[in-house]
Amino acid sequence: MKSETWTIQQVFQDRKQYKVPFYQRAYVWTLGEQWQLLWDDIKDKADERLTGTTPAPHFLGAIVVEPQEKFGLRA
Repeated sequence: MKSETWTIQQVFQDRKQYKVPFYQRAYVWTLGEQWQLLWDDIKDKADERLTGTTPAPHFLGAIVVEPQEKFGLRA
């Protein structure tokens, strides 16, 4: 396991898929306690961009994911 700081662009740019490892799945977010706060933060950042303001960076915190293997069509 390695620890890295990524931007959201880096997470989605390579079309990789990630999964949350089994040992991490016990940490469950609830709609009212965590998800609503996250979506409020995302909306605030989007609103800032729409008004032409450069938003300050947002630190999400640590998440644990592992890349999924790609299985394509094989001849």
